[in-house]
Amino acid sequence: MNGAWSTLASNFVHGTDVSIVLADASKFDSGGGYIEVRSDLKTFPDHYARYQYTGISTNDLTGLTLCTLGDVESEAAFTFTAGMYVFRVLMGEDIDDRVAKAATAPAAGSISFPGIVNGETELTTKTIAASLAELGYCDGVTSAIQTQLDDKLKKDGSVALTGDWDFGDGRYIAGDKVRARDGAGLLLEDDGGNGIAIADGGIITMAKQSGAKAYPGTTYAIPASTVYGVLLDSEVFDVQGEFDVTAWTGTTTSATTNKLVDSGASFPASIVGAIVRNTTDGTQAKVKARDDATTLSLCTMGGVDVDIMTNGENYRIVMACYTATVAGLYLCIGQVKYQAIADGKTIDCIICQNDDIIADVALMVGAEGNPYVQAVTVASLAIGDKVHLAAYHEDATAKNVLTGAGNTWLVVAKIA
Repeated sequence: MNGAWSTLASNFVHGTDVSIVLADASKFDSGGGYIEVRSDLKTFPDHYARYQYTGISTNDLTGLTLCTLGDVESEAAFTFTAGMYVFRVLMGEDIDDRVAKAATAPAAGSISFPGIVNGETELTTKTIAASLAELGYCDGVTSAIQTQLDDKLKKDGSVALTGDWDFGDGRYIAGDKVRARDGAGLLLEDDGGNGIAIADGGIITMAKQSGAKAYPGTTYAIPASTVYGVLLDSEVFDVQGEFDVTAWTGTTTSATTNKLVDSGASFPASIVGAIVRNTTDGTQAKVKARDDATTLSLCTMGGVDVDIMTNGENYRIVMACYTATVAGLYLCIGQVKYQAIADGKTIDCIICQNDDIIADVALMVGAEGNPYVQAVTVASLAIGDKVHLAAYHEDATAKNVLTGAGNTWLVVAKIA
């Protein structure tokens, strides 16, 4: 028995009724279980039967299935009357210990299930021969169980890694590496704040970090005394695909102040932050906002509204920026090389984070030629922050920014 019991609230006809009504079903499992109906509380009752039920409705045990017939098996319509007893039992439980542990001990290599069928008329010990593997023992454990388990799972909780462990879904532990799912990545964490130490007798290979280098694919002129974004439209490398060199070209179809309007365009939402060059007159701006698929709001590199486009003018738009996909510290290095800058004139290399200048290095030219200037800084970037390269000079006329990966370029690399 398993403790819970009640009495019949009304007569129950074995073989006919499909539910049993109890005086109180509160102690019985609502999700189903096994019960025994008895005519009395004697060790060997006059009548009994065992059922499985699947649910309880108020005090009704429903979904009855006959499991084990007692001595009512020959009485197809035996009636258990109100007041008789109903006990909760476990399947395979020895009813009331009716064998009183008097059954003979099972033979070696067998398992005993006393009194399974026909109750007291068959209270003999039944044996089932089965191998250890069939009974669910640990694979490979056949004897001296604790000794063999010590080789697999020790008492202190440690595990001996004798081969590769494959957890499925792309995750495994091997003798020389640990792999996680590509999408989720692998997190190494020390809750004591001590960091992670990596030691090896050879060369340490670090995880792939963010990093990219881009340069302008063509030489073009910028006017004097205006900060212009550099049209970085070609890549040297891009480790994680974070430098965007996407470009668009077209012709404006109407003129609106501080706007670029092209009724034939289909500008994506991601175009915000791109560099806009009016290829008709050589002026430039940055995309401040995407009004809709055909209209863009324009601003300077510093975020101030600017009007550079009229109706019928040609344009070229280049994203020309590095966009951080992971927050962290990034090393940013830029170089701008100018053509034919006059003696005594100033040239600048500028690095911008969104609308802000985070590095501006100026150089006064000592003799006319093709000088270059570099800027270096470490930037704290949030996810989605954009990094641009910009140029500025104080010569009297528009001057070319020279193309080529060795002349004008921007490098961004994550360092922490």
